[in-house]
Amino acid sequence: MSKKGLSLEEKRTRMLELFRESKEFYKLQELEKAWLPRSARRHRLLTRSVWQLAPKTKGITSMSVKEVLQSLVDDSLVKFEKIGSMVSFLSLKKRKQLSNLEQSVKTLKRQHQDLTLDIAERAALIERYEDLQARHIELEKQLDSFTTPDEVKLAEAKQELIERLKTSALRSTDNISAFLSYQRNNGGSEAAAAFRQEQGLPEDFDDLSL
Repeated sequence: MSKKGLSLEEKRTRMLELFRESKEFYKLQELEKAWLPRSARRHRLLTRSVWQLAPKTKGITSMSVKEVLQSLVDDSLVKFEKIGSMVSFLSLKKRKQLSNLEQSVKTLKRQHQDLTLDIAERAALIERYEDLQARHIELEKQLDSFTTPDEVKLAEAKQELIERLKTSALRSTDNISAFLSYQRNNGGSEAAAAFRQEQGLPEDFDDLSL
């Protein structure tokens, strides 16, 4: 019975162990070929513990290394750096936490910018409201200054009209009184009484008081 292969999650876990135990960075070709870390090659540390860091001894086949690496990169558990044509992969124990913190910082900065814009917009609206309120008060003052003289002029015009009407009424009264006197002197009291009745004039018309 053939041995069951590792799941993707198991491969991811073992690949992370490789990075974090060795604290080294690797090229893709090194991981696929299960090469030793450069420090081990440089110092020729061919001990059992060093060999255990190779992907092959972690049970990860060369064909699946790239897929596992990409999934770890997508989840920000492994970071890749490109220097010229060389691409290196590394992972620190706190890399995921650091990535989350960096994302939180970006979110907070964006929220701060939004709040700053909201505050600036609110301040502008308040300033606009205060300007409109001051303008409203100024217009009311102008309206009062326009209304008062008009009321005075209206009262003066009304009084002038009353005086003119009184003068006209007195003149008409004088004319009618003169006519009635003429009627009494020339046609008798009957003619004057008939005219007064015809015009609807009261008996004391001559004493009309204005």
